[in-house]
Amino acid sequence: MGKRTFIYKENEAQALEDAFTQMASDLHTSMSNMHSQTESELSGWSTDTESRQAQQKKDQAFNDRSEKLADVLDKAATAIGKLRDLAHKAEVDNVAVLD
Repeated sequence: MGKRTFIYKENEAQALEDAFTQMASDLHTSMSNMHSQTESELSGWSTDTESRQAQQKKDQAFNDRSEKLADVLDKAATAIGKLRDLAHKAEVDNVAVLD
């Protein structure tokens, strides 16, 4: 059996967690900005038309998918945080065994 090693670097785990959190936040911001810009550009387009209703339906579907992606990114950040905490605990426990 090969040698197993585990190198825990808390700052790298924290950076990864922060990156996922930032991506989710950036996605929310970008989606909000795009939606506002689209609504501003299309403000003169009557919501009574079939084409505008189709556009709004697609916009909502795109928004829903983006929210799901942001949720996945938030969950990834949470999972990395839990892994970071578990790795820290394992490191503390290993040091305690050596003492």
